[in-house]
Amino acid sequence: MGNFAYFTARKEIGGGLFEDANVFRFDLENGGTATQLTSFAGSGATAGTVKNIESLVISDDGNQLAFSVRTGTASTATAPEDVWHHDLVSGITRQVSVTSTLGLGQTITDGSIAFTGGSTPNGIVWSKGTGTATTVPTANVEVEWLPLTGTSTPIRLSSPPASRILQVIGTN
Repeated sequence: MGNFAYFTARKEIGGGLFEDANVFRFDLENGGTATQLTSFAGSGATAGTVKNIESLVISDDGNQLAFSVRTGTASTATAPEDVWHHDLVSGITRQVSVTSTLGLGQTITDGSIAFTGGSTPNGIVWSKGTGTATTVPTANVEVEWLPLTGTSTPIRLSSPPASRILQVIGTN
């Protein structure tokens, strides 16, 4: 499995422009240069115009990453926040949540992204919603799950979207 540290980074490319954030992995045992795992390639002049990555989680077997991506920060968001998955074995990164049609306020609940299946991950679960809060949404909230193989459409685990607070607190 390894002894790795994961982090996000972006660089200034000159003229006040910044690149989108990307996920990197650093080998703590062997050192060297960190490996870039994602390839978001946009750029912009402010934090509100580039992709930001938050809420990174690692599967129990160490082969899968899941995280949220939004253009802008929680306070400058210009687009909905979505859940992404990166398979460390295949190197494939893909968006797994479906962007809400309910407006730009879609937020993934902080701390809600988790892998299911324990040491043999079989899916990703999260909660999302809309509203004025950008860390814990309170409107149109629902819990979704997507298997790592098969369908590309998330399955709603909760009742239809409603005004409430839902938080994924554990998986097994």
